[in-house]
Amino acid sequence: MESSKLKSKNGSTSDKLSLSWDQRRPNPVSFDKNISTVNFALKDVKESVNHLILNSGEYTTLQISLVFQRKTGFFMIRLYAPFLLLVAISWLCFWIPAKMLALRLPLLLVVLYLMVHIGSEINGKSPPVSYTKGSDVWIAVCESLVFASFLETIVVHILYRKKEKNMCKNDPEAQNVLEMDEKMNRVKGDSSINLVASRLKCNGIMHKRIDRISAFLFPSLFVLFNFVYGLVYCCGRQ
Repeated sequence: MESSKLKSKNGSTSDKLSLSWDQRRPNPVSFDKNISTVNFALKDVKESVNHLILNSGEYTTLQISLVFQRKTGFFMIRLYAPFLLLVAISWLCFWIPAKMLALRLPLLLVVLYLMVHIGSEINGKSPPVSYTKGSDVWIAVCESLVFASFLETIVVHILYRKKEKNMCKNDPEAQNVLEMDEKMNRVKGDSSINLVASRLKCNGIMHKRIDRISAFLFPSLFVLFNFVYGLVYCCGRQ
């Protein structure tokens, strides 16, 4: 709910001219409930009389408060639903193998680009204000989560490559196995090759653990954020 106040003050002091609403009518100010804007709907009009005391004397002021209610349909379709989908898509990178950097990074970059584009479009259609809006908080947190996924992908790939190099230096036979694994994607047939490949997989499990933890941590943080966001901006502002 948001309100806008309109004031009207007379140019004479209260002893010469006093303004008041017509008490003979139950609602001195009436309005058409069908009047609305693209983002707001006019819900109520409240009138009041204020008394101002200045150096030049006392004045009466008629005040009208217009109460607006923000329409959520526009933001649900153009902001919240797309961002929910994009954040969920970004979690797919945790299930893609660390060695497939060429697939994980473009996915996150495309998601981040779409978020920035949609956020700029929404901010362009919202009136400029001096405070932080709920949409600003939503956009900032969602983009931060996707960017954190981007950093996690970089870290996981660095750990994967570092572990791969160390194993190749310590075990010359591993170099041949890794080259065959890159071509075949899955080693089959020769028992000696399977033995070395299994040893490499056991030694390079750190990056997989990080992906598994992230696959659980990121959705949990997002669900927690939605719960707090709903309490603050949906239930806390009536």
